[in-house]
Amino acid sequence: MNFSEKLIRLRKREGISQEELASYLEVSRQAVSRWEQGTALPDAGNLLRLLEDAQGWENLTDGAPTGSEGGGTAPSPKLRKSVLPWAIPLGVSGFGLLLLGIFSSIFPAEYMVASTVIAGNQEPADRIYRGLAGFLKCNNLEWLFRLCLVIAIGSLLAGLWQKGVMKRFEDTVDHKLDELGEKNRDASA
Repeated sequence: MNFSEKLIRLRKREGISQEELASYLEVSRQAVSRWEQGTALPDAGNLLRLLEDAQGWENLTDGAPTGSEGGGTAPSPKLRKSVLPWAIPLGVSGFGLLLLGIFSSIFPAEYMVASTVIAGNQEPADRIYRGLAGFLKCNNLEWLFRLCLVIAIGSLLAGLWQKGVMKRFEDTVDHKLDELGEKNRDASA
């Protein structure tokens, strides 16, 4: 069950309308609707308000004053970027690695490191680099290959880390909202 399904389930279980939840969090009703549709997620501040204020759901149902009462208007919600911050560098570096591979196929190169003999001591045998390694050495692009590789690995790790953090955060929110719902049910009984 994802965040939007959990939010819908908990809001309906508590009998709270989208307008009531929106006014409590000081966002527009359309923002709550987008959260429930799964097209956007609330910012951390709004989630923390629900988690920190253990009476949050009770205040909504008891008719306690909210941020939009008293002449104030709810601020418009901030636009959430749909592209994850790690996806762009991962895509660009992956594309760079792909281009380097294609160019090494189109423009094949061999790079030979000759051995030297100094005062009877011979260095290791000749080395010949072919394919991608030869292309990179001949065109002095090893630095670009390494840079693309480091960015790709770093972006991939950042994405995996962010996914894990978001999963833990959603689990915490679900647990807290379930606790609030149980308290609300106990109070009404």
